[in-house]
Amino acid sequence: MKVIHIITGGNGRGGAEGALLRLVNQTSDSIEHTVYTLQDMPDYAPDFSKVGINLKSLNIKAPKQFVLNLAKFKKDIREIQPDVIQTWMRHPNFMFGLIGKSLGIPVVWNIRQGTLNRKTLGFKNTVILKVNAALSKNIPTKIINCSLRSINLHKKEGYADKFVYIPNGSYIEKKLYSKESPNSTASIFTLGHVGRYSTAKNHKLFIHAFSQFHSAYKDTYALMAGPGVTLSNINFEENFASILNDSYELLGQIDTREELSDIYKRMDCLVLSSITEGFPNVLIEAMSFGVPCISTDVGDAREIIADTGWIVPSDDQEALENALEEAYHEYMSSPEKWAARRKKAYDRVIENYSIEKMCERYIDVWNEAINQSNHTRRKK
Repeated sequence: MKVIHIITGGNGRGGAEGALLRLVNQTSDSIEHTVYTLQDMPDYAPDFSKVGINLKSLNIKAPKQFVLNLAKFKKDIREIQPDVIQTWMRHPNFMFGLIGKSLGIPVVWNIRQGTLNRKTLGFKNTVILKVNAALSKNIPTKIINCSLRSINLHKKEGYADKFVYIPNGSYIEKKLYSKESPNSTASIFTLGHVGRYSTAKNHKLFIHAFSQFHSAYKDTYALMAGPGVTLSNINFEENFASILNDSYELLGQIDTREELSDIYKRMDCLVLSSITEGFPNVLIEAMSFGVPCISTDVGDAREIIADTGWIVPSDDQEALENALEEAYHEYMSSPEKWAARRKKAYDRVIENYSIEKMCERYIDVWNEAINQSNHTRRKK
Protein backbone atom coordinates (compact mmCIF):
# COMPACT_ATOMS: atom_id res chain seq x y z
CA MET A 1 0.00 0.00 0.00
CA LYS A 2 1.19 3.51 -0.86
CA VAL A 3 0.15 6.41 1.38
CA ILE A 4 0.89 10.10 0.89
CA HIS A 5 0.71 12.20 4.05
CA ILE A 6 0.36 15.99 4.15
CA ILE A 7 0.87 17.69 7.52
CA THR A 8 1.19 21.34 8.57
CA GLY A 9 4.67 21.13 10.14
CA GLY A 10 6.51 24.19 11.42
CA ASN A 11 8.76 24.68 14.43
CA GLY A 12 8.44 22.74 17.68
CA ARG A 13 7.49 19.17 18.44
CA GLY A 14 3.72 18.92 18.09
CA GLY A 15 1.52 15.95 18.92
CA ALA A 16 0.32 15.36 15.36
CA GLU A 17 3.86 15.29 13.99
CA GLY A 18 4.91 12.89 16.75
CA ALA A 19 1.99 10.57 16.02
CA LEU A 20 2.85 10.58 12.31
CA LEU A 21 6.49 9.79 13.08
CA ARG A 22 5.52 6.79 15.21
CA LEU A 23 3.06 5.64 12.57
CA VAL A 24 5.50 5.66 9.64
CA ASN A 25 8.28 4.17 11.74
CA GLN A 26 6.14 1.28 12.93
CA THR A 27 4.57 0.44 9.53
CA SER A 28 7.38 1.18 7.04
CA ASP A 29 7.94 -2.53 6.39
CA SER A 30 4.44 -2.94 4.93
CA ILE A 31 3.44 0.59 3.83
CA GLU A 32 5.25 2.91 1.42
CA HIS A 33 4.97 6.34 3.04
CA THR A 34 5.66 9.74 1.47
CA VAL A 35 5.41 12.79 3.76
CA TYR A 36 4.82 16.39 2.64
CA THR A 37 4.77 19.37 4.99
CA LEU A 38 3.24 22.81 4.42
CA GLN A 39 6.18 24.34 6.30
CA ASP A 40 9.69 23.17 7.06
CA MET A 41 9.77 20.92 10.13
CA PRO A 42 13.33 21.31 11.46
CA ASP A 43 12.73 19.80 14.90
CA TYR A 44 11.34 16.57 13.50
CA ALA A 45 13.24 16.28 10.20
CA PRO A 46 16.20 14.34 11.71
CA ASP A 47 13.81 11.86 13.37
CA PHE A 48 11.99 11.20 10.11
CA SER A 49 15.31 10.85 8.31
CA LYS A 50 16.39 8.17 10.81
CA VAL A 51 13.38 6.05 9.87
CA GLY A 52 14.00 6.50 6.14
CA ILE A 53 11.59 9.37 5.39
CA ASN A 54 12.91 12.54 3.77
CA LEU A 55 10.33 15.25 4.36
CA LYS A 56 9.19 17.21 1.31
CA SER A 57 8.39 20.81 2.26
CA LEU A 58 5.85 22.67 0.13
CA ASN A 59 7.10 25.94 1.68
CA ILE A 60 3.69 27.57 1.97
CA LYS A 61 5.26 30.70 3.52
CA ALA A 62 6.86 31.62 0.17
CA PRO A 63 3.92 32.01 -2.27
CA LYS A 64 5.98 31.70 -5.47
CA GLN A 65 7.86 28.67 -4.16
CA PHE A 66 4.62 27.12 -2.95
CA VAL A 67 3.03 27.37 -6.39
CA LEU A 68 6.05 25.64 -7.93
CA ASN A 69 6.10 22.95 -5.23
CA LEU A 70 2.37 22.41 -5.62
CA ALA A 71 2.84 21.69 -9.32
CA LYS A 72 5.59 19.24 -8.44
CA PHE A 73 3.33 17.66 -5.79
CA LYS A 74 0.67 16.95 -8.42
CA LYS A 75 3.31 15.45 -10.69
CA ASP A 76 4.58 13.29 -7.82
CA ILE A 77 1.08 11.99 -7.17
CA ARG A 78 0.76 10.81 -10.76
CA GLU A 79 4.15 9.08 -10.50
CA ILE A 80 3.63 7.54 -7.06
CA GLN A 81 0.00 6.57 -7.70
CA PRO A 82 -0.89 6.43 -4.01
CA ASP A 83 -3.69 4.23 -2.74
CA VAL A 84 -4.65 6.81 -0.09
CA ILE A 85 -3.99 10.45 0.70
CA GLN A 86 -3.87 11.00 4.46
CA THR A 87 -4.13 14.66 5.47
CA TRP A 88 -3.37 15.93 8.96
CA MET A 89 -4.98 19.01 10.55
CA ARG A 90 -7.38 21.62 9.20
CA HIS A 91 -5.32 23.35 6.50
CA PRO A 92 -4.06 20.17 4.75
CA ASN A 93 -7.57 18.68 5.09
CA PHE A 94 -9.01 21.66 3.23
CA MET A 95 -6.35 22.17 0.56
CA PHE A 96 -5.24 18.66 -0.27
CA GLY A 97 -8.53 16.90 0.31
CA LEU A 98 -9.84 18.76 -2.71
CA ILE A 99 -6.78 17.79 -4.79
CA GLY A 100 -7.06 14.13 -3.84
CA LYS A 101 -10.75 14.04 -4.58
CA SER A 102 -10.22 15.66 -8.00
CA LEU A 103 -7.70 12.93 -8.86
CA GLY A 104 -10.01 10.13 -7.76
CA ILE A 105 -7.79 9.06 -4.84
CA PRO A 106 -9.50 8.19 -1.54
CA VAL A 107 -8.82 10.86 1.07
CA VAL A 108 -8.70 10.31 4.83
CA TRP A 109 -8.72 13.35 7.08
CA ASN A 110 -7.11 13.59 10.49
CA ILE A 111 -8.63 16.11 12.91
CA ARG A 112 -6.98 16.80 16.27
CA GLN A 113 -8.40 20.08 17.58
CA GLY A 114 -9.38 19.82 21.24
CA THR A 115 -11.25 23.15 21.38
CA LEU A 116 -13.44 24.98 18.88
CA ASN A 117 -13.72 28.19 20.87
CA ARG A 118 -14.11 31.00 18.34
CA LYS A 119 -11.88 33.37 20.30
CA THR A 120 -9.10 30.79 20.47
CA LEU A 121 -9.42 29.80 16.81
CA GLY A 122 -9.56 33.33 15.40
CA PHE A 123 -11.47 34.45 12.32
CA LYS A 124 -9.48 32.62 9.60
CA ASN A 125 -9.47 29.27 11.36
CA THR A 126 -13.17 29.61 12.16
CA VAL A 127 -13.87 30.11 8.45
CA ILE A 128 -11.81 27.02 7.58
CA LEU A 129 -13.66 25.08 10.29
CA LYS A 130 -16.98 25.94 8.67
CA VAL A 131 -15.76 25.26 5.12
CA ASN A 132 -14.35 21.89 6.16
CA ALA A 133 -17.65 21.01 7.83
CA ALA A 134 -19.35 21.49 4.45
CA LEU A 135 -16.60 19.64 2.55
CA SER A 136 -16.67 16.72 5.00
CA LYS A 137 -19.84 15.46 3.37
CA ASN A 138 -18.10 14.78 0.04
CA ILE A 139 -14.30 14.97 0.31
CA PRO A 140 -13.01 12.51 2.95
CA THR A 141 -13.93 8.85 2.92
CA LYS A 142 -13.10 8.64 6.63
CA ILE A 143 -12.18 11.17 9.33
CA ILE A 144 -9.72 9.99 11.98
CA ASN A 145 -9.78 11.71 15.36
CA CYS A 146 -7.77 10.83 18.47
CA SER A 147 -10.26 12.44 20.88
CA LEU A 148 -13.85 11.39 21.64
CA ARG A 149 -14.58 14.88 22.94
CA SER A 150 -13.27 16.42 19.74
CA ILE A 151 -15.45 14.10 17.65
CA ASN A 152 -18.57 15.27 19.47
CA LEU A 153 -17.57 18.93 19.12
CA HIS A 154 -17.05 18.59 15.36
CA LYS A 155 -20.34 16.76 14.87
CA LYS A 156 -22.09 19.69 16.55
CA GLU A 157 -20.37 21.99 14.02
CA GLY A 158 -21.99 20.05 11.18
CA TYR A 159 -19.22 17.61 10.23
CA ALA A 160 -20.40 14.44 8.52
CA ASP A 161 -20.47 11.37 10.73
CA LYS A 162 -17.50 9.64 9.12
CA PHE A 163 -15.39 9.68 12.26
CA VAL A 164 -13.17 6.86 13.38
CA TYR A 165 -11.77 7.11 16.88
CA ILE A 166 -8.08 6.17 16.96
CA PRO A 167 -6.37 7.22 20.18
CA ASN A 168 -2.68 8.02 20.03
CA GLY A 169 -0.35 5.11 20.62
CA SER A 170 2.78 5.10 22.71
CA TYR A 171 5.88 2.94 22.78
CA ILE A 172 5.45 0.79 25.86
CA GLU A 173 8.01 -1.13 27.88
CA LYS A 174 7.55 -4.89 27.52
CA LYS A 175 7.17 -5.19 31.26
CA LEU A 176 6.17 -2.77 33.99
CA TYR A 177 9.12 -0.64 35.07
CA SER A 178 10.06 -1.67 38.59
CA LYS A 179 10.50 0.99 41.29
CA GLU A 180 11.58 0.36 44.85
CA SER A 181 8.70 0.21 47.30
CA PRO A 182 8.27 3.52 49.16
CA ASN A 183 9.57 3.73 52.70
CA SER A 184 7.62 6.33 54.67
CA THR A 185 10.66 7.23 56.77
CA ALA A 186 13.04 7.88 53.91
CA SER A 187 11.42 8.21 50.49
CA ILE A 188 10.51 11.34 48.60
CA PHE A 189 7.18 11.57 46.77
CA THR A 190 8.17 12.91 43.33
CA LEU A 191 5.57 14.64 41.19
CA GLY A 192 6.09 15.32 37.51
CA HIS A 193 4.72 17.92 35.10
CA VAL A 194 5.50 17.69 31.38
CA GLY A 195 4.39 20.30 28.86
CA ARG A 196 5.53 23.35 26.92
CA TYR A 197 5.15 26.68 28.69
CA SER A 198 1.83 28.11 27.51
CA THR A 199 -1.44 29.41 28.90
CA ALA A 200 -3.19 26.19 27.86
CA LYS A 201 -0.91 24.02 30.02
CA ASN A 202 -1.67 26.16 33.11
CA HIS A 203 1.69 25.88 34.87
CA LYS A 204 0.36 28.44 37.34
CA LEU A 205 -2.16 25.94 38.72
CA PHE A 206 0.44 23.22 39.20
CA ILE A 207 3.09 25.48 40.75
CA HIS A 208 0.71 27.18 43.18
CA ALA A 209 -0.94 23.89 44.18
CA PHE A 210 2.38 22.12 44.68
CA SER A 211 3.80 25.01 46.70
CA GLN A 212 0.86 24.82 49.11
CA PHE A 213 1.06 21.04 49.21
CA HIS A 214 4.83 21.06 49.81
CA SER A 215 4.48 23.50 52.72
CA ALA A 216 2.60 20.73 54.56
CA TYR A 217 4.53 17.74 53.19
CA LYS A 218 8.25 18.45 53.01
CA ASP A 219 9.17 15.01 51.66
CA THR A 220 7.86 15.95 48.22
CA TYR A 221 9.59 17.08 45.06
CA ALA A 222 8.50 18.43 41.65
CA LEU A 223 10.09 17.68 38.28
CA MET A 224 9.00 20.04 35.50
CA ALA A 225 9.93 19.55 31.85
CA GLY A 226 9.00 21.17 28.58
CA PRO A 227 10.06 23.94 26.18
CA GLY A 228 10.14 27.27 28.02
CA VAL A 229 9.95 25.68 31.48
CA THR A 230 13.15 27.29 32.68
CA LEU A 231 14.18 30.49 34.42
CA SER A 232 16.02 31.51 31.26
CA ASN A 233 12.55 32.06 29.79
CA ILE A 234 11.77 35.65 30.82
CA ASN A 235 8.01 35.11 31.02
CA PHE A 236 8.38 31.99 33.14
CA GLU A 237 10.95 33.72 35.36
CA GLU A 238 8.75 36.78 35.89
CA ASN A 239 5.74 34.69 36.88
CA PHE A 240 7.33 32.08 39.12
CA ALA A 241 10.86 32.99 40.28
CA SER A 242 9.53 34.25 43.62
CA ILE A 243 7.67 30.97 44.25
CA LEU A 244 10.18 28.35 43.09
CA ASN A 245 12.63 26.85 45.58
CA ASP A 246 14.86 23.79 45.84
CA SER A 247 11.81 21.50 45.90
CA TYR A 248 11.48 22.15 42.15
CA GLU A 249 13.72 20.87 39.38
CA LEU A 250 13.29 22.64 36.03
CA LEU A 251 14.45 20.52 33.09
CA GLY A 252 13.37 22.67 30.14
CA GLN A 253 13.07 21.15 26.67
CA ILE A 254 13.65 17.41 26.37
CA ASP A 255 15.04 16.46 22.97
CA THR A 256 14.94 12.66 22.88
CA ARG A 257 12.52 9.91 23.77
CA GLU A 258 15.24 8.28 25.85
CA GLU A 259 15.68 11.41 27.98
CA LEU A 260 11.92 11.71 28.46
CA SER A 261 11.72 8.04 29.46
CA ASP A 262 14.35 8.64 32.14
CA ILE A 263 12.27 11.52 33.50
CA TYR A 264 9.12 9.39 33.71
CA LYS A 265 11.11 6.74 35.58
CA ARG A 266 12.00 9.34 38.23
CA MET A 267 8.35 10.24 38.85
CA ASP A 268 5.96 8.68 41.31
CA CYS A 269 2.94 10.56 39.98
CA LEU A 270 2.31 12.83 36.98
CA VAL A 271 0.11 15.93 37.09
CA LEU A 272 -1.63 17.39 34.03
CA SER A 273 -2.93 20.86 34.90
CA SER A 274 -4.13 21.99 31.45
CA ILE A 275 -7.06 24.27 30.74
CA THR A 276 -7.66 22.56 27.40
CA GLU A 277 -6.41 19.42 25.65
CA GLY A 278 -7.45 17.10 22.85
CA PHE A 279 -5.72 13.82 23.56
CA PRO A 280 -3.05 14.39 26.23
CA ASN A 281 -0.15 12.13 25.19
CA VAL A 282 1.75 12.73 28.41
CA LEU A 283 -0.83 10.66 30.31
CA ILE A 284 -0.31 7.49 28.30
CA GLU A 285 3.45 8.09 28.21
CA ALA A 286 3.60 8.31 32.01
CA MET A 287 1.20 5.41 32.53
CA SER A 288 3.33 3.24 30.25
CA PHE A 289 5.97 3.41 33.00
CA GLY A 290 3.41 2.63 35.69
CA VAL A 291 3.12 6.27 36.80
CA PRO A 292 -0.38 7.05 38.13
CA CYS A 293 -1.76 10.40 36.99
CA ILE A 294 -3.74 13.32 38.36
CA SER A 295 -5.38 15.39 35.64
CA THR A 296 -7.78 18.24 35.15
CA ASP A 297 -10.98 17.18 33.39
CA VAL A 298 -9.93 18.16 29.88
CA GLY A 299 -10.03 16.45 26.50
CA ASP A 300 -9.92 12.67 26.82
CA ALA A 301 -8.11 12.67 30.17
CA ARG A 302 -11.03 11.05 31.98
CA GLU A 303 -11.26 8.30 29.34
CA ILE A 304 -7.52 7.64 29.45
CA ILE A 305 -7.07 7.57 33.22
CA ALA A 306 -10.38 5.84 34.05
CA ASP A 307 -10.04 4.32 37.54
CA THR A 308 -6.23 4.32 37.63
CA GLY A 309 -5.74 7.86 38.97
CA TRP A 310 -7.52 11.12 39.77
CA ILE A 311 -9.56 13.64 37.77
CA VAL A 312 -10.12 17.16 39.15
CA PRO A 313 -12.03 20.17 37.78
CA SER A 314 -10.07 22.47 35.50
CA ASP A 315 -8.36 25.42 37.23
CA ASP A 316 -9.43 24.29 40.71
CA GLN A 317 -6.41 24.60 43.00
CA GLU A 318 -8.12 23.24 46.11
CA ALA A 319 -9.31 20.13 44.27
CA LEU A 320 -5.81 19.54 42.88
CA GLU A 321 -4.26 19.93 46.35
CA ASN A 322 -6.75 17.40 47.74
CA ALA A 323 -5.85 14.91 45.00
CA LEU A 324 -2.14 15.44 45.69
CA GLU A 325 -2.72 14.70 49.38
CA GLU A 326 -4.71 11.56 48.59
CA ALA A 327 -2.02 10.26 46.25
CA TYR A 328 0.71 11.14 48.74
CA HIS A 329 -0.92 9.29 51.65
CA GLU A 330 -1.56 6.20 49.54
CA TYR A 331 2.03 6.20 48.28
CA MET A 332 3.51 6.62 51.75
CA SER A 333 1.13 4.50 53.82
CA SER A 334 -0.16 1.77 51.47
CA PRO A 335 2.70 0.52 49.28
CA GLU A 336 0.73 -2.56 48.20
CA LYS A 337 -2.24 -0.43 47.12
CA TRP A 338 0.11 1.94 45.29
CA ALA A 339 1.82 -0.97 43.50
CA ALA A 340 -1.60 -2.24 42.38
CA ARG A 341 -2.48 1.25 41.09
CA ARG A 342 0.79 1.37 39.10
CA LYS A 343 0.02 -1.99 37.48
CA LYS A 344 -3.54 -0.95 36.69
CA ALA A 345 -2.26 2.20 34.93
CA TYR A 346 0.29 0.17 32.96
CA ASP A 347 -2.26 -2.50 31.99
CA ARG A 348 -4.75 0.13 30.78
CA VAL A 349 -2.17 1.59 28.40
CA ILE A 350 -1.13 -1.86 27.15
CA GLU A 351 -4.74 -2.78 26.41
CA ASN A 352 -5.81 0.48 24.78
CA TYR A 353 -2.96 2.80 23.81
CA SER A 354 -0.03 0.86 22.40
CA ILE A 355 1.64 2.01 19.18
CA GLU A 356 0.83 -1.38 17.65
CA LYS A 357 -2.90 -0.93 18.21
CA MET A 358 -2.82 2.59 16.80
CA CYS A 359 -1.08 1.40 13.62
CA GLU A 360 -3.46 -1.53 13.15
CA ARG A 361 -6.40 0.86 13.31
CA TYR A 362 -4.88 3.27 10.77
CA ILE A 363 -4.23 0.45 8.30
CA ASP A 364 -7.79 -0.81 8.78
CA VAL A 365 -9.15 2.66 7.98
CA TRP A 366 -6.97 2.97 4.87
CA ASN A 367 -8.12 -0.43 3.62
CA GLU A 368 -11.74 0.53 4.25
CA ALA A 369 -11.24 3.79 2.34
CA ILE A 370 -9.71 1.94 -0.63
CA ASN A 371 -12.50 -0.66 -0.67
CA GLN A 372 -15.18 2.00 -0.38
CA SER A 373 -13.61 3.97 -3.24
CA ASN A 374 -13.39 0.88 -5.43
CA HIS A 375 -17.02 0.03 -4.67
CA THR A 376 -18.10 3.55 -5.64
CA ARG A 377 -16.21 3.32 -8.95
CA ARG A 378 -17.83 -0.03 -9.78
CA LYS A 379 -21.29 1.41 -9.13
CA LYS A 380 -20.56 4.22 -11.59
